[in-house]
Amino acid sequence: MKSPSLILLFCSYFLTGCSSIYHPQQGWVPEGYSETKLEEKKYSVTFQTYRGEDWTVIEDNLKRRAAQIALINAFSHFSLGELKRNEGYEFNEYNPTTHAMSTVSVIGVGRNQNSIIHIETPPYSAMHYILRSINAVVSYSNNPETDQFEAENILAGLDTP
Repeated sequence: MKSPSLILLFCSYFLTGCSSIYHPQQGWVPEGYSETKLEEKKYSVTFQTYRGEDWTVIEDNLKRRAAQIALINAFSHFSLGELKRNEGYEFNEYNPTTHAMSTVSVIGVGRNQNSIIHIETPPYSAMHYILRSINAVVSYSNNPETDQFEAENILAGLDTP
């Protein structure tokens, strides 16, 4: 018989590994950060999550990734431009008896919503997600200007421009 403390330790190890939303976006899971280099001193940075996090948490994670990119590329400051937020909803329903999956996705905010509906059988269990993403064009420099963030301050938890 295994020790309860060993089992608890094992479970907590795996649960803590899954709890962070800050990681590179990988595969089909709509969560994490990604970036595309647009120019020498300009990147498009995106952060997304399906856990319904507050917008301030999502924006803080976007700034965190922008600050990391700044330091990796030897820049000290950055500014966020063309900030875009997007919110959508996804409902997944599953019937284990027939192995049928039903998915309804609604993407967009307000009147500009697109729907994808695929329904086969009545559901057995359901999962509902709030998909949120934020994207910005990030400009980098080594000369501090008004309304710029200092990369080291962002990573230290001081997020004022």
